[in-house]
Amino acid sequence: MKQFFTYIVLLFVTTFLLMIFGEYAYNYVYSYGSYRNKTMWVRDADALQNEYDFVILGNSRAYYHLDPILITEKTGKQGLNLAINNSYPFEIKLMLQDFFKNSKADQAFIQVDYTYNVTQPDIQASVDWIPYIIEESLFRQFPKQQKEFIYYKSIPFYRYSKFESVLGFRNVLLSIVGKEPNFLLHNGFVSLQKRELDVKPFSFTLKNTANPHLKDIIDLVNEKGVELYFFTAPCYNSEGNFEVLSSQLPNYTNFSEAIEEEFLFSDAIHLNENGAIRFTEIFIDTYFEYKED
Repeated sequence: MKQFFTYIVLLFVTTFLLMIFGEYAYNYVYSYGSYRNKTMWVRDADALQNEYDFVILGNSRAYYHLDPILITEKTGKQGLNLAINNSYPFEIKLMLQDFFKNSKADQAFIQVDYTYNVTQPDIQASVDWIPYIIEESLFRQFPKQQKEFIYYKSIPFYRYSKFESVLGFRNVLLSIVGKEPNFLLHNGFVSLQKRELDVKPFSFTLKNTANPHLKDIIDLVNEKGVELYFFTAPCYNSEGNFEVLSSQLPNYTNFSEAIEEEFLFSDAIHLNENGAIRFTEIFIDTYFEYKED
């Protein structure tokens, strides 16, 4: 029996030491390794310029729709696309806060749509911040009533094992060997290819209430002296009350019907590569001026 308990204690101590080692090793990679996501990219003080003309934030409907390189070619303005798939207002706020730690921009453009009323984190997007949740300032941003965030912060290596498919060994190894993501080629933009289009109407209903995270964004941008614009990217055959956004948000523009051609869409809520070019040109016409040849 004594040998059994000794074995259990040794197993426990060994496991705990491995968790501590893994915690420090993975933390180091996510702090200093090659970028595997936009959060790593933006949090690196040496990765970005100190000043930009514009920055674009939002979910996949900004990520795949607006090409900063094309905007630079047409206008001479320098900017970044910092949108992340599945981002809700909470994740957009986190990204903007991280951006302002090391850089500044004259204008901030934020894509809002049928996810406007969401106030909780979306784990598919917020997982990019989970490696850094041990930072007290970041931890305080997450909902206190969701105990799993306490576990991610307090238990060594738990968050990395919990999200092994996203944050685990494969991702760490790719970071170590310097495998960079495609979004770096176009300052945060990636295009989508043509897929079969679901032409059924895309329906939603928004509640006419304020979103606290977007209010925090408005306050933050005003504090920084940055021009803030909200917009909705094109949808195909959508049915919803976007007028709620006009009543709740300053400087809001609804582009949901700006593109109607089916062949420019990848699916009902995403443009394909040619559609992204068209929308970027519409975006330029609305907010910028073309540079003289």
